[in-house]
Amino acid sequence: MNNNEASYNIEFRVPREFKYVALIRKGVRHAARQDGYTERECDDVEVAIGEAVTNAIAYGNSEGCSDQIYVNCNFSPSRLVIDVQDGGCISCLPDPLPAPSAANEHGRGWLLIHRLMDSVAIRCTDYGMMVRMIKEKVAINKTQGSPVASNK
Repeated sequence: MNNNEASYNIEFRVPREFKYVALIRKGVRHAARQDGYTERECDDVEVAIGEAVTNAIAYGNSEGCSDQIYVNCNFSPSRLVIDVQDGGCISCLPDPLPAPSAANEHGRGWLLIHRLMDSVAIRCTDYGMMVRMIKEKVAINKTQGSPVASNK
């Protein structure tokens, strides 16, 4: 896809099982690479989506609700918007970003997501908690060989 083409979506609806995390990570990475994202951007997206999907599976509230998680990736000429929904419906209270520490294993994934993506938002929906992550595309300036941010 090039900057003159329209946006498109890739969707995943998978059972709430950890064996699907790699499928989503690798699938989105491949699509991002095909869409012209740099290797570093693809690395960032792969790690961030892996953390978000892992959290949705591990911490999503599934009692009496969906046994699936939903991931939607919208590729546009200048950005990638990823929504991860956990399918929960009983309680949806996004906690503040946990403070990572050497003694606490929890919260490091959120720290990674926030550092690797350009924008991160959490909100409650009718289908549970949704994490929205945005990665802006950086175009490589062929004449100078340096990254140049795309027009937003």
